[in-house]
Amino acid sequence: MAITRSILALITDNAGSATKDFLLKTPEQWANEQMTRRYSQSRQDSDAADSFPGLCWQHLYDEYVALRAWFDETGKLNPMLQSASLVNRLSGPIEDGIGWDWKQNGDPEHRMRLFKGMLIGVCHTATLIPLEDRNSGNKQFGGLATLICSSYTERAAIHRWNGVASKGPDQPAVSGMLMSRRWVAHMSYTMLIQLGATRKWAWEVSKSKNVFGLVDEERGVF
Repeated sequence: MAITRSILALITDNAGSATKDFLLKTPEQWANEQMTRRYSQSRQDSDAADSFPGLCWQHLYDEYVALRAWFDETGKLNPMLQSASLVNRLSGPIEDGIGWDWKQNGDPEHRMRLFKGMLIGVCHTATLIPLEDRNSGNKQFGGLATLICSSYTERAAIHRWNGVASKGPDQPAVSGMLMSRRWVAHMSYTMLIQLGATRKWAWEVSKSKNVFGLVDEERGVF
């Protein structure tokens, strides 16, 4: 079931106090429940802590801790604490892309939800393909590779990319568009490698070759 209400509607009552249901949950219960509600996926025993599904689950765990900090000792919402928390989570670098699922006004950021749900599903589906078949010759794995690249492209569109000005002839300017393309290629390549793809094929299908250059196969240097 997709989230359609704002974050405050999920955790507060009409008087601006935390609901009893929210307060009685543990971070683990919140993370497990929200994985299903937001991404139509559940955490699996095979999900490593540093895998994409594992990182999404941990993000929800940390989200619950952050949301609890919005309330004072009486359980009343503190707008100042909420505002400070949102500033920290809606600004800064994109990092791994697993960001806050809510807009500035508290409404659900559906693009973020779709991004996570798609890639969690990709990771779980990939485990059903024998490791030796996770290559360019397998149509199903090739389809997953396409979904990975398109999902990271959609995620990059949510972020505001600031270019880097030139600092001399040895450090040319980098546009925000190019930084976005590099991030998409890097993240797509990394996930493909984690899922068992060969390095050369992953470098090509992720478009890393287009934005970073050819692979030096003889020395194994990218």
